[in-house]
Amino acid sequence: MGQSSYGQLQVEENVGARLFLQIGSLVAPLLLLLLAASVLWGWLLEDVLLTHLAITLPGMSTNTAIAFSLSAASLLVLRLTHFRVVSMALALLVAALGALRASEYLFFPDLNVDQWIFGKFNDAARMGELTTVGFILSGVAIAMLIRRQTRFLGVSSILTCAFIVVFTALMGLTDLYFGPGGRDGSISLSAMSPMTSVGFMILMAGVLTELSRTTVKRVATAYDTGIAMLVSLVGTIATLVFWYELERQDRRSLDAELQIEAHFLAKRIGQEMENISESLERFAGRYVAAGSFADTQWRYEARTLLDDFDDLNVIALMDNDFKVTRVEPEAPYQKAIGIGLEFNPVRAATILEAHSSRETRLTSPFEITTGATEEVIFVPMFDGYTFVGMLAATADFSRNFPNWIHPAYAQFDVTVSDGDLPVMQTAAAKGPMSSLFVQADVAVVNRTWTVTLNPDVAFVEASRSRVRIFAVPLGMLLTILVALVINRAIAVSQRNKMLQKSQISLRAREMDLDFLARQLDLVISNTNEGILYLSDQGRVLMANDAATQMFALGHNDLTNLLFRDLKLCDGTGAEISLDLLNCAKQTDDLCVMGKEPKRYYTVSVSQVNRGNAGDNGYVVVLTDTTRRRENQIEREALLARLEKSNAELSQFAYICSHDLQEPLRIIGAFSERLTRHLKESGQLDDKAESYLGFVNDSAHRAQELIRDVLAYSRLDYGEIQNQNVDLNEVIQTIARDVAATDWGREVVFLSDPLPVVQVNKVQIYQVFQNFVGNAIKYAKNEGPVNIRVTCQKQGGGWCFSVSDNGIGIAEKHLTSVFKIFKRLVRSSERPGTGVGLAICKKVVDNHGGQIWVESAVGEGSTFYFTLPVEEKDRDRAA
Repeated sequence: MGQSSYGQLQVEENVGARLFLQIGSLVAPLLLLLLAASVLWGWLLEDVLLTHLAITLPGMSTNTAIAFSLSAASLLVLRLTHFRVVSMALALLVAALGALRASEYLFFPDLNVDQWIFGKFNDAARMGELTTVGFILSGVAIAMLIRRQTRFLGVSSILTCAFIVVFTALMGLTDLYFGPGGRDGSISLSAMSPMTSVGFMILMAGVLTELSRTTVKRVATAYDTGIAMLVSLVGTIATLVFWYELERQDRRSLDAELQIEAHFLAKRIGQEMENISESLERFAGRYVAAGSFADTQWRYEARTLLDDFDDLNVIALMDNDFKVTRVEPEAPYQKAIGIGLEFNPVRAATILEAHSSRETRLTSPFEITTGATEEVIFVPMFDGYTFVGMLAATADFSRNFPNWIHPAYAQFDVTVSDGDLPVMQTAAAKGPMSSLFVQADVAVVNRTWTVTLNPDVAFVEASRSRVRIFAVPLGMLLTILVALVINRAIAVSQRNKMLQKSQISLRAREMDLDFLARQLDLVISNTNEGILYLSDQGRVLMANDAATQMFALGHNDLTNLLFRDLKLCDGTGAEISLDLLNCAKQTDDLCVMGKEPKRYYTVSVSQVNRGNAGDNGYVVVLTDTTRRRENQIEREALLARLEKSNAELSQFAYICSHDLQEPLRIIGAFSERLTRHLKESGQLDDKAESYLGFVNDSAHRAQELIRDVLAYSRLDYGEIQNQNVDLNEVIQTIARDVAATDWGREVVFLSDPLPVVQVNKVQIYQVFQNFVGNAIKYAKNEGPVNIRVTCQKQGGGWCFSVSDNGIGIAEKHLTSVFKIFKRLVRSSERPGTGVGLAICKKVVDNHGGQIWVESAVGEGSTFYFTLPVEEKDRDRAA
């Protein structure tokens, strides 16, 4: 990845990146479509696992799933087809769906967007505030992507929208677990379903991969991602922090309002119970004071009390044995007369407590025979210290309880409980209830009741401040505007910097051109080549000093002459000036007619085409080749003499080899005959046999030395006749020869597969044969001889190696072993002439390769040599 001078990163279009973007831009919308389809299927089957992941978590709404489906469809249509209008319509539909739901939050219109689809579910289509913002920005980002807004501001805007959506999803998910609702175990109104958060992240991954895929061939600025991410992060955090603060204020205000109502309701209940208990106690006091009531008086007093308090159902009188003696109204409760403590354990415990404490006592709620839940108030009656009896009254507060609640809270879920037992509660609420609730305790006679208020969602939404509702959309809009302004400022700044650098570069270029022009004029004036600039008509417009000297004319005389008037001719004297201009080429040696001594020039003509016919012309360069021509003639004469000398040397070498080898052959033959003769006649003693052996060996070594020297000298003469040689066949031939010879020890010969190369077959055979022969000749005295031939491709050629486990070579001799007649071991110990490795080096050098050896004393040697790959070898390798 390269970087330009104004901070831009050049995206390299490589196969791996393109494949990743191609797959990512297709997989992301498919995953999103699968997620949305699973949620919709879950709502149809009423499967909480598919819609909520867990019953305690908020689920993805149906409208949210539909919006995700439309977003995925828009990206897929954009990715797979050319129907950009359809893709744009789907993207705008996503933004419109989010905007309709947002309008309900902002302006409270009764659009019933939540019930357009899947209306049979009460909460199936509820789309949260942050979700609406996410879909509005997602639709806008996809629409901008479809319109190919891939310039600096367009890319920055898309990235800003994408990062805001991602950060909003993360904030919503954070609020679910760490927000005010998550901390107290309820669900906050700002919390986002985990599935919705994941959906937004997948959607933005699809948008970003599609953006990268469509802009991979352009220059992507480093500010695109950095500025968009920074502004989006800061703006999103600031907006959501402000929004959360407003939410906490709304919650505190709502909590205070609900606490007031709860305490008011508790006070109302306490006052009602206090009035009832006081009235019952006055009734009991009148009864004790009168000693007893007649039936008429009893009914009158009891009926009056029942009429005054609608919450009382029955008033009963118990004697000092705790038996019911009277009840009002009698019907249908006359069967209660005669019942005592054994009837109900709860009432029995309360009766005994009231008797022992001589104070009014209230039972906990219990279910009566009719199935209803009631409480019983017991008022003990004492005449001095004498227990007279007890007054009991059953109460059911459910009838009048709804009337005690303010009409504004009619849809609340209000419960009054005695511990875990409900005393009274409102009817089931019609709408979904919120996670908020407040409680207030009230002392009722001897018990403590708890009043609990749970508002519905509609009340909570209606109680939110208008500022809080507008905070998120306005904050996100402000974030986008700030990002656009910053990006615009950066773009303008970069453009200005680029213009300044262009101006500086232009001035520097002008100075460089002026300097180059002066240098070029200096070079042209001082060069040895004659340079002419001709018009398109062939007239000389400019000539340097060398040209004036070549034609023996001054500048003024040469200027304005026609090129044909210069009278250039070839060896035959034919003028070819016009032919040069017509062909615009380089000629062989020419001379200037009429100039003595005669000098020769090479003339090169190049046509200059500037577009306009009047500006075209020719550049003629004349190079003095007189000295080169003389040297060429002299070199040809020397080559002829050298060829003659080589032929004579070759003949001399043949004669010498024949004449020298013949006496040596005779010496060797007759020394062998003399040895046999003396041995047969019995005159050969040990010393004579030793002397004759030395003579015979010396003759043979002299013959071998002559043959090797002749072979070495022939390598310098004649051309190398290369052919396609399969080196595997060469090695196999050498291996057969090695196997057929009795070396007196085991020889292990291994070879890797070798290539077919363009070489001289005889000479390459000599190289391998010398290496293998030396490996056997210089082997250690004990153990098998191990020889291995390897080959590997190296650069533009092949590198071969022949390794052995012989006696090795000292480090100081590693370079000198390739010199002719260089021997490291006496011939009496190891036979040889010292020419073999020199022949190997000469052959490798003639083939354009290199040769070297790596070795250590006692550790064997590895001889390396390289051969360049010719074009035919490359074709076979390919």
